[in-house]
Amino acid sequence: MKCTNCGADLADSAKFCAECGTKVVREVFCAQCGTKLAAGAKFCPECGTKVGAAATPEPKAESAPKAQKESSPKDNGSSKWLTIEDTDEYSEHLDEEVLPVQRVLQKCDREAEGVVIIPEGVTFIDGGAFQKCEKITSVVIPEGVTVIDQEAFSECKALASVVIPASVTEISLGAFEGCTALASVEIPSSVTEIGEDAFSGCTALSSVEIPSSVTEIGAYAFCGCTALASVVIPDSVTRIGVVAFKFCKSLSSITFGGTKKEWKAVEKAVKKGENWHEGVPAKGVECSDGMVKFGLFG
Repeated sequence: MKCTNCGADLADSAKFCAECGTKVVREVFCAQCGTKLAAGAKFCPECGTKVGAAATPEPKAESAPKAQKESSPKDNGSSKWLTIEDTDEYSEHLDEEVLPVQRVLQKCDREAEGVVIIPEGVTFIDGGAFQKCEKITSVVIPEGVTVIDQEAFSECKALASVVIPASVTEISLGAFEGCTALASVEIPSSVTEIGEDAFSGCTALSSVEIPSSVTEIGAYAFCGCTALASVVIPDSVTRIGVVAFKFCKSLSSITFGGTKKEWKAVEKAVKKGENWHEGVPAKGVECSDGMVKFGLFG
């Protein structure tokens, strides 16, 4: 007999599986046709075979309780590549604002490879921390990180996957610039600003979710994302920087969550003589009450 939960061999008298601890419940089946028999049955109700010693007892394991999901992934040893320090130094991107003491991931060894799991407790990923780490394929950022600073992951050519937690409020200038293997990214609803050049040159990026918390999309934010075919801009956005989607040559569908009037106000915020959509095939922006064609303001 075998445990139906893990497949381990069971002793005839076993009440629990010695491997996984699953309780064993024995049921009796007809030796002739395999029909499950009720307790105390003398004959099989299907084929009429007499129930006796020839009947085959089968163990049935109760479903094992589901393992609780871990709050964060375990360290896979990748922390050996990371330099982490507690600091209260100034941060350039915050315009001389003094930060409280934070646990800052300052640098990742350029020889790091594969999946990098940033340890819990880190609250800030410093500028250029992973820049040109060309062998890493995936990064898991823990809950508690609030800022992904300037060019933090720029030119990570093999980076195909990144998990951004809901604690992050800012994706700074050039944070993922030139990550040519990054195919999709989900921006959490805690983020209010997508910085300049944040995802520029991510040539494999085919989908991105911009949450309704975002109010500003910086200049060049998605410039050169040649695989990006569609984008939905929430009505919370009030400003789009110049050439934010320039040279997105596959971008044929642009949707805005608000009205035409609201969209026109967003476009008017772009610097005079500049646009944010140069080189895209889309003819305009689809709003909740109709389309606004590029270059027309009513």
